[in-house]
Order: sequence, then structure tokens, then C-alpha cells
Amino acid sequence: MVKWTKRRAAAILLAVSMLIAVLSACGVKVSENGSEKTDDTHVTAEGTVFVPNYYSLPEDITSMSNACFYDDMLYFTSYGMIGAETVAADDVDTEADAEADVEDVISREIYGPILCQIRTDGTGYKKLEGYLPVEIPDDRQGNMNISAFCVDKEGSLYVIETGGFYHVDEYGNYIDDGQTVYLRKLDEAGAELLRLDLTEILSDLESVYIRSIATDGEGRIYLTDGDQKVTVLSKEGDKLVDLSVMNWIDNLITLKDGRVAAMAYEGGRVVKIVDPVAKSWGESISLPMYADMAYSGSGDYDLYYSDSSYLIGYSMETKESTKLINWINCDINSDNITGLSVLPDGRILCVLRSSNYTGEMYEQSLELALIIEKPASEVPQKTVLTMATLYTDYNIRAAIIDFNKKNDKYRIEVKDYSEYNTEDDYDAGLLKLNTEIITGNAPDLLSVSTMLPMRQYTAKGLLEDLYPYIDTDTELGGRDALMQGFFKALETDGKLYQISPTFGLSAIVGSAQVVGTEMGWTIDELNALLETFPEDTQAFANVTSSRILYDLCAFNMDEYVDWNTGKCSFDSEGFIRLLEFAAGFPREINWESGERESETDLIREGKVLLQTMYLSGFDELQLYQAMFGGDITFKGFPCESGVGNVYTFNTGISMSTKCSDKEGAWAFMRTLLTEEYQKNERWQFPTNRACFDAMVEEAMEKRYRTDENGVETEVPKSTYGFNDLTVEIYASTQEQVDQILNLLDNTDKTMYYDQAMLDIITTETEAFFAGQKSAAETANVIQSRINIYVNEQK
Repeated sequence: MVKWTKRRAAAILLAVSMLIAVLSACGVKVSENGSEKTDDTHVTAEGTVFVPNYYSLPEDITSMSNACFYDDMLYFTSYGMIGAETVAADDVDTEADAEADVEDVISREIYGPILCQIRTDGTGYKKLEGYLPVEIPDDRQGNMNISAFCVDKEGSLYVIETGGFYHVDEYGNYIDDGQTVYLRKLDEAGAELLRLDLTEILSDLESVYIRSIATDGEGRIYLTDGDQKVTVLSKEGDKLVDLSVMNWIDNLITLKDGRVAAMAYEGGRVVKIVDPVAKSWGESISLPMYADMAYSGSGDYDLYYSDSSYLIGYSMETKESTKLINWINCDINSDNITGLSVLPDGRILCVLRSSNYTGEMYEQSLELALIIEKPASEVPQKTVLTMATLYTDYNIRAAIIDFNKKNDKYRIEVKDYSEYNTEDDYDAGLLKLNTEIITGNAPDLLSVSTMLPMRQYTAKGLLEDLYPYIDTDTELGGRDALMQGFFKALETDGKLYQISPTFGLSAIVGSAQVVGTEMGWTIDELNALLETFPEDTQAFANVTSSRILYDLCAFNMDEYVDWNTGKCSFDSEGFIRLLEFAAGFPREINWESGERESETDLIREGKVLLQTMYLSGFDELQLYQAMFGGDITFKGFPCESGVGNVYTFNTGISMSTKCSDKEGAWAFMRTLLTEEYQKNERWQFPTNRACFDAMVEEAMEKRYRTDENGVETEVPKSTYGFNDLTVEIYASTQEQVDQILNLLDNTDKTMYYDQAMLDIITTETEAFFAGQKSAAETANVIQSRINIYVNEQK
């Protein structure tokens, strides 16, 4: 973790101050006609764009793994029928077989790993009929799987097959016979050219499950189990050397010149080239911290690598990385990429796998995307709107891509500034975002995270009020179509500056018998409750003084700061008592001090009274009722006014008041609020009212199992766990649903992190927790520093 210093805090605050001033004065750079940005990020310096062509795959292809390109053909591994066998009818346990003649036989299909090929345009699919996996020994049971696969420069196929076998002894015991690993070299039809049993050769590896294989220009074979070792074999299969890395290996690639390298982690992302002659590692190439996969070299670059935002080419001659495409701006969801090859002519072939929730299950779909560079003049022109973000939420990324594909007038282009973060500086992206806006690159849209100073932005009038757009959107249904309680909590002085498609809640919960049935309390009331219990009774388990203070401030920051007036009240009696309350917790927790009681045990024994609860649906309530042994109350974080439970949300979207095309910006933003977009939401509460009502219905829908006598019995819908507690979740009762609806009705705050203020509080309370300052002295210093900070931002 990066340590925060006063100098560093000052740098962030200065950048944020400058950012706000610039946003107030500057708009988005546009072309002379005012419709399109002059800095279209999807257009290269040569005036070209990368355009994906999508190809659906035959229905026969239910899975696609280990995709490798050779000679305009994509080879891959899958799962399918590999044969059939005939068995006596009385060996098959079915009712019909019980009446069958023992002479009758039944044909049964056998399934296993298969090899396939398909052209880059999705045509020419066929299974390689020459390939069958190694047969399982007659006296053993188990299966064979393909764990790694590659194609060499001559078109020969290399397969690693791993078998896990067992047998049943004369007493009916299952005996594990371990794993067997085979390396097989095949021709283009799948017929075997070479077979090697590698079980003994690989016996010293952490795992004998090989995850990646590659070959070099001389025919040598390279294997890794994804742990810390690469094994190099001669083309005949003799071991040449084992090489190790410090941490772990992600995958193996072949460089453009035919050498093999491993993408690994050694305190940072690195590509390490193997020198098989010297039997050692050769050159190492450092990669950015967010590089998540390396790919074999071809065309203009020695190797390629990607992160969630870009595909990047690397030249060993210049030692430079070049961003080739921005995934979102190329309408590709990087999270869906399961295979990628950059073809010799520069085309980029991606295997995409996505899932769609149908209301009952997730359906997987596969497709190919062939990305081609084309002149920008050949692509339909659209008005381009920019969105700045720090980490792009998966669902928002998918929504942007879907919008860009469907809308013929607008497209959203994204710049994710988290790419600038480093192992040493996790805030570099935030500073970069601020700097770029300062120099004139203000966005049309902003993907809001808790790291950004939203209160300051709204106080300065930098963000657009979104209620007028909602109110006039008759197709959406106006405010009545939305969860108004959540959006009201997002308001500032009756105006809405951000939207979110989903939300959750954070609450403090306790047994209703202990904390009462009413929501809301103050620090004094919590302390009064603790005084009625034995001295060693804790409010919360396993929490330090600095952590509890941080959380209580983050959940209640609006109690102490009014951004409209600039008034701060960190010197109030309420905040002083908050400091004193936090001082009652340990400064540090020794997690290695031996066995510790679980939180659930401490709660059951009455040694801990409260638990922080995150609520994203209706099922969690049953878990916490089981934890506390009965009814619970959403008591809330202690605060001086109202109830301290708060709404949370993953990503908010805001529109700049200087947005170059507000109609286009709303055209995208509104899609996030529609029933169509939110109808399959399962991980948080949806903000669309119709979708929320459907979630209530689903939560209350009972599931039954019918026994052999036709009697129906209600069965659990899922299972939740917390520490050592496991709870079967049944359909919610009306009372349980009503309790959550009541919680929503009585929650009027959202969680708001102002990292600068929180860091001031953390820094200035160190001396207090060490006993060097009083609570009042500490509160006065915090009041002074934050008051200066707030008024600098006004």
C-alpha cells in the first residue's frame, strides 16, 4: 500500500483546486462546426480507424479454448463427442432397462476433448477427425483433458493432455492413481506424429497441470504450470533446463524472431526471454502494472500485450510501447476476450465470450471479431463525446459498447486514467486526469468514483442538473419510473448531478433485543448501551481505532461539512465524542497472535454487539438474522441527525455543464436507467422501479421439490456464508421484504469519500491515539486544516 504523506496530500489538493478552476472556465474542444471533437481518440495519426467485423460461430461450438492462429485458420480446443460404445441394457440404470432382455444392447455417446479449426471469417468450421485423446487404461477410471495447445511455424499442432485416474479396490475404496501428462505432436489433420509421457520429467513441478506451451524457431518446446517454473525440452522431448521466476508466470509467447518468452510477475509485470543455449533467462522487458496478458509477436512488433483499455505493441529495437487500439473505442469489451492473435498483415483476431442472464440462467455466447484498420473516411461519421474515468466498471463498459454499436448519431469514447497508476503511485491516474483537464481536455461525461471531489464540483456549478432531462423523458417515464428515495439521497439542494443504474446500502445492524427496534442513534446512545454490558464487550469486532474513525467519518462527512456555505464543525462536541469513542478500540491488531474467535462466534456469545452489513438484495437479511439469532435492526452509523444508514453505488455518471452535445450525452445516460438495461441485474438493487418490483417478486417466489409421493416441500434458493456460519436462503417473507423497504424509505444519505479530508483526519489523530493530544486539541487542528481546505475549493 502506498503511504500517504502531507506533501503528497498537498499535491493532490492543489491539483484538485486547479481542476475545479479550469472546469469552471473551459469547455470541450470542438471542430469548427461544433459537432465533433478534434481529438477523436479512435482516429490514428494516419487518419485511420480500427473497425471490428463480428462473425457468429456455428451452434456446434459450445466452447473455445487455447485459440491459435496459423495460415488464415484459427485452431482451438473444445469439448464434444469423440465416439460411442455399446453396453448391455442391464448395465444402464433406467426403468426401461429393468424390463429389457439381457441380450439387448444400448449405444452410448462418449464425450471428451476435441480439436477444431475455423477460418477468420467464421466459415470453414470442422473438427479434426484425426485427433482422439489418449485412451484411459482399461483398469482405471477418470478422464483426459487438454490443458495447453499451440501451433508451430510449420503448422504442426502440440497438445498437452492431462489425465486424472483412479480405481476401486476389492473393498470398494476409491484409490487415487495420480496424474499422467502427455505431450503429443500432431499434423494439421490431428493425426499423431509424436507422443511423450512427461509425467516423470515434470514430477518436480509444483503442479503437473501444464497451463501454457510454446515452441521456438528451432523446434524446442517450452512448458509452464503457471507457478514459478518454465521447462525447456528439445524437439525430441529431452529436458534441457528448468528456469524459475520470483513470483509467478502468466503465459508463454513466441516473439517475432522465433524466441520464446514468459510473461511473469516479479514485483511487477515483466516479459522474460528464455535463452535455451545459455540455459538461463535472457533480456527482461518491464511492463505497466495493469498489463494483464502478453501475446506472440508478428507484423510490426516483437510482442503484444494488453490491459483493460488498450492493445499495445512493443518493439525491442526501439524499446518503446505503442498503443494500437483502445478496446472500448473499438467496440470491444476487453473482459470478454478469451483469445487474441495479431495476424502478420496487422489484422487483429479476437475470440469473444459473453454471458447474458435470461431470467433463469446465464447463457454463454461465442463470436469472432476481426479488427481491420480502415481510412476514417470510409466509416460513418458520428458526433463523438468523451468520458473520463478512473477504472471502468464492467457493466458501464458493456453499456458504452452496446450504445456505440446501436446509435447511428453519437458514440462515446473513453479514457481510463487508471492506466497511469504505478506500483509506487496508485494516485498517478487521478493526478493525470486533473492535469489533462487543466490543459484543456475537459470531458463531456464523467464516470464518477469516490475518489473524485463531487461536492466541490457541484458547489462550483461544474455539473449539469439531470432532473430536467429525466422529467422530460416521457419514454423513460420520468421520476416515477425510478427509485426516487435513492435519487433523492443523491440530490444536492434539490438538484441531481449524477445517476447510477444500481445501488446498495451500508448499515450497522444488531439484535433487535439488544439495540431496540428503532433506527438511528448518536454516539452518546451507543456508549450508554455499552455501559450496560460487561467491560470486555465490544461494539465491533477486529477493528482498530483509526479504521473505525475513518469509516464513521466517511459515512457521515456531510454531518461536518456544508459545501454551500463552507462551514465546518469538526470542533463540535459530537465530533469530539466520536474521537473519544474511536480511542476505545485497539491501535493495532496482531493477526498472528494465535487462534482467534470468529466474528460470528463473538456475536453469538454476546461479546460483540454490532456488525457492518452491506445490503445488495433481499437475501442477505436472512444471513444476518441467523448470525444474531433472531430479528435484527438496521440501527445505522452513529450520527447527530437522522439515521446513519447510507446508500452506496459502484459507478455514477455525470454530465459536464460544458458538454459539447448534451442531447447526445443524455441519449447514452438514459439507457442506464431503462428497464431493458436493468432487467437482468442480480448483483445490486436496480434503480428502475419496474426492475426493482420484479426483484421483490423474485425474492418472494418459493421453490419446491416434489417427492415420490407427490408431496411438495419448500427448498432453499441459495446458500450464504460468513466466517464459519452457513445459512440456507429461502423465499423472503412479506415481513422481511417490508423491513428492507422500510430501510430504503428511511435512508437519505449516500456514502461520500473526500480522500483529502479523510487523510487530514487520519494524520492528525495519530498523536491523539498515541496519547499525546487531547480529543479537543485534535478536533481543533482538524477543524482548522479542513476549514482552510474547504474554503480554498469554494
